Formats: sequence, structure tokens, C-alpha cells
Amino acid sequence: MKHPEEWTLTLFIGLDALYYRLEHDTLEPVVDRTPIGDGERLTAVENAVYDTPVLLDDYQSTKVIVATSRFALTPAELPEPLRKNILRTTLSGVGGDVLTSDTAWGVGFVFELPRGLRSFLDRTFIMPPVVPHLHPVIDFLHSHDEVTLLAHCPDGEHLDLAIQREGTLQLANTYTCPGADDALFYTLQAAKLTGVDALSDKVMLVGDEEACTRLKTRLDEYFKDVALTTDAPFPLKLETS
Repeated sequence: MKHPEEWTLTLFIGLDALYYRLEHDTLEPVVDRTPIGDGERLTAVENAVYDTPVLLDDYQSTKVIVATSRFALTPAELPEPLRKNILRTTLSGVGGDVLTSDTAWGVGFVFELPRGLRSFLDRTFIMPPVVPHLHPVIDFLHSHDEVTLLAHCPDGEHLDLAIQREGTLQLANTYTCPGADDALFYTLQAAKLTGVDALSDKVMLVGDEEACTRLKTRLDEYFKDVALTTDAPFPLKLETS
């Protein structure tokens, strides 16, 4: 990469691949992926990074987003030690790196990464901000105040839901969904739990187009206003250039 100091890097560490987006003020962005191999998670991620030399340049800035099922939501104003303790008392067997991040509506995340991953990221990318995968989902919903329920379909097997009402985040969670029926079930349950109005509230889907289209077909039977958008930022859309 010529003049990496003129580019910014966003790295998404997914379940089975690294996805990265390089952006420049005047040039077209570069989006690509590198598979993450099997085996011990930290070593597999390290190997995937080292197998992708373009990631090792010195960029203007770097941000890292990590897929993790080990997280909890807390008020952002809580002290960091208290937030970390909430995760340890909420989840069993917490033995990895515990991090925090703040997102919209005064919501904070506390989340766990494999032990040693944070140190590796700090060494490799010079202490980048690290956030969980739901962080950009909530940010996207916050930027669309006309939307009540946001369903993010990263692939055909997972579903991220975020629901807001009257300027307050009501729910944010990730579900394992082998098919559209499972995704429909979790969406309807979340909507019922948070009081989403099927006639007046807007539902938006983003992510993998095929998975979103399947889910939209089902949601159209239950909600009056369901929209599928392709205008979503990385990593909500993971198409490579």
C-alpha cells in the first residue's frame, strides 16, 4: 500500500475470517477478507493477520471490531471496574481479556476476548480502539431515528437485533439462527418483549442480501413497514471490492 499514512483501517475479526476496509479521502475504498484457520483462537487470529501483509502498514488510524458472544450491556456512566465485575458475575468462566466500550444512548458494553488478543492488537496496531460487533449495529440504529427495530443479518446463520423507542435503547442481542424460521422467531419475540407496534413502527434489515431477503419475506406477514437497505457501513455489509 502506497502512502498508508493517508489511509484509515477498519478491521473486523469475524468468526471465520478477518474483514478489512481501507479508506482514503480521494481514492476508492479497498475491502477484502482473509480466512481464520481452525485451532486455538488467539493463534489463528495472529496467523491470519500475519498472512495479510497489507494490515501491517502504519495507517492514519485503525479501529478493530470483534465478533463475540461474551458481552453484557451496562450504563456507560458506571465505573469500568464495576462494569467488568458485572460481566464476571453474569457469565460463567470468564478468563479472557475483559474490555469496555461506550456507544449511543448512554449504553456501555463490557465484553470478553480470548486471553492475549488485546495485547496482540495493541502491539500490532498501536493500541487501537476495540469494540464488539454489536457496537456498529447500535450506532447505525442511532443514526436512523425513524427505525424502531433493526435486524442485521451478517450471514445465513446469525442475527443481530437492536430496538429503540423514544430515544432509548430497549434491546440489543445476537442470536444463532440456522434458518429464516429461527430468525423470524427471535425477531417476533424481541418485538413482543419491547412493545414494537406492527402497524406503525418501522423495521429495517441490513447485511447479507440473501439472508435479509428471506427474513423480509417472513416479516412482511407481521409488520406493515419493513425495509431492506443496502446502504449500510462496514462491517454491517461485508462485500469485498
